Amino acid sequence: HASNWLRETQGLIPGIVYGRDDARGITGASSDSRLISTPFNQFQRERDLYCIYFKCRVYNLTTYTDKLEDGTGGEIVDVQRVVPVELQMHPIVNKVYSCNFLRYYPGKPIPIPIVEINQEESLTMKRGGFIAPINRTIRCVVEEGVAIPEGLELDCTGLMNGDVVRADRLIFPEGVKVAEDVDVRTFLHGSVYGRRSDPKENKEVGGVEGAKEE
Repeated sequence: HASNWLRETQGLIPGIVYGRDDARGITGASSDSRLISTPFNQFQRERDLYCIYFKCRVYNLTTYTDKLEDGTGGEIVDVQRVVPVELQMHPIVNKVYSCNFLRYYPGKPIPIPIVEINQEESLTMKRGGFIAPINRTIRCVVEEGVAIPEGLELDCTGLMNGDVVRADRLIFPEGVKVAEDVDVRTFLHGSVYGRRSDPKENKEVGGVEGAKEE
């Protein structure tokens, strides 16, 4: 099998590049799909670096002609911006089996990781509380010419035990906005959980905050 041969003897991960690219006039028809193979070591390095957020990143995927035995070939054919999708793992060994890539262009919705900041400004989180995430990413649109952020900051200032964390705490840089298919009124990042405060701590923080901590 060709895919097994690529993995086992060449150290390559098979996959397909597909999808629209409005910036380049690619319609996304089946004839626009391309079979590719990615070096395993480069692939694994990115997965180790970004873990669950690997599929939230946009990559410049460079394709080359096959390198022949006489040393010829290996010329650059194309460079495309893509997002990793449809990652398939080996059922027994924790190794990538295959991965497809979806073409990306500015204005196309992409999931961006949510990064919590200012935990020290939350009494509950200072005491060991945390946000139990429901959504770790949010789909956004990034304008042309704007750098895709590594993550969107979520301000934890003032969060208390039992609070529900919504999209209004997200900080959007200029040129980045929520995708149209995301309802910001119902979007949930998660809920705040923390240990119960003792009576001494309640006196220190005052009646209103103490009541919320209960």
